[in-house]
Amino acid sequence: MIMADLDVLQLHNFGADSPREFYCNTFQEHIRTFHKDITIPHKHNFYLTVLFTHGMGRHEIDFEEYPIYPGAIFMLNPGQTHHWELSEDADGYIFFHSRDFYDSYFSQHSVNEFPFFSSLMNASGLKIPKASSPLLWQLFGELYEKTRSKTNNAPSIARGIIQLIYLYLDQAYREQGMVSPSHPGGYSRHMQEFEKLIERNFISEKQVSQYADWLNITPRHLNRVSQSAVGKSPISLITARAMLEAKRMLYYTDKPIGEIATLLGFDDLAYFSRLFKKHCGISPRHFHQSFKRNN
Repeated sequence: MIMADLDVLQLHNFGADSPREFYCNTFQEHIRTFHKDITIPHKHNFYLTVLFTHGMGRHEIDFEEYPIYPGAIFMLNPGQTHHWELSEDADGYIFFHSRDFYDSYFSQHSVNEFPFFSSLMNASGLKIPKASSPLLWQLFGELYEKTRSKTNNAPSIARGIIQLIYLYLDQAYREQGMVSPSHPGGYSRHMQEFEKLIERNFISEKQVSQYADWLNITPRHLNRVSQSAVGKSPISLITARAMLEAKRMLYYTDKPIGEIATLLGFDDLAYFSRLFKKHCGISPRHFHQSFKRNN
């Protein structure tokens, strides 16, 4: 990735007593021990899930703002930028893991198949009060207790609890209308591969026809896949990824707008500025000035 100004937190930095591929803690202990500077924007190289059981605040994830309150749950993909602003009594449970920690154990499934991890276009937050799902809240507590167990089967039980948590979150995610109805597996696989291709190539390649060619499908079929999965056209997803990176660079770096446009594969600064304003509702210059003024 071209932007290297943000800290990228590595999973192996958290806890000498934890398995290298997995970490779990209460939120207050996590902040106290490892991560005091939560108000500073940062990234991770792992999948993160947190349930808040106490406190209030705000959570900004890739420029989307979510309120924090008891029952708020967040699921973050590797590479997403975020930061928190929390009341002093904020607490709950947090766990994170590598892709291999999950995928190597559940060999018939991938963590990316869950809607909250399958697409950056999908929301990262859920509201699940304890009264509506006491078992889900209990599972977070049991996961925390099990990770402190020294028994030989503790890692396997922890994975089983994580699977149950993800299944409950998947159900709630769909019930709250936060993802389109599921479609045959071919659509899901094509969409996942399409987003992987976008992530690797959005700077150098912006033509839908090339992505369709890489996927061995027609542009028309790729449009059906994209519209069915996330309700957006392929070109809008490619553009959205480029504009997200543009916002990150405008916010977190002091690079000139012209240099940012060039780094993102736009040779025409005027076109880049028009596209940014159309997508974000504000010009690159005003976006940069607004966020610098408010932070």
